[in-house]
Amino acid sequence: METIHSPETISRPTKMVAGELTLSGGAGIGAVSVVGKLSKVVAVSLTLKNAVAPALKDQRLTYGVETATPLQVDVYSWSPAGVGDPTLIASSDATQVVSYMIAGY
Repeated sequence: METIHSPETISRPTKMVAGELTLSGGAGIGAVSVVGKLSKVVAVSLTLKNAVAPALKDQRLTYGVETATPLQVDVYSWSPAGVGDPTLIASSDATQVVSYMIAGY
């Protein structure tokens, strides 16, 4: 569902938090703390930073917003279980860098 966040529809100006993180190996998880920067997350964009084709490694990124203290965005990386097996499992690549942009207010 599309949501339009414009100055007329929210009480505060929208802010953007952007950067890069390296996912932890074995779990394919990373976290971005936005505490003190945002009080509500309204949109997240994730991109794998890679100059070559990923082949049979990290091919999907998902996220979840932790609303408890501290407010943070958890990033998850998923890979196919193997050649011919499209079942997604947590990535084990400890060197994968993810670029992120988080919008909120």
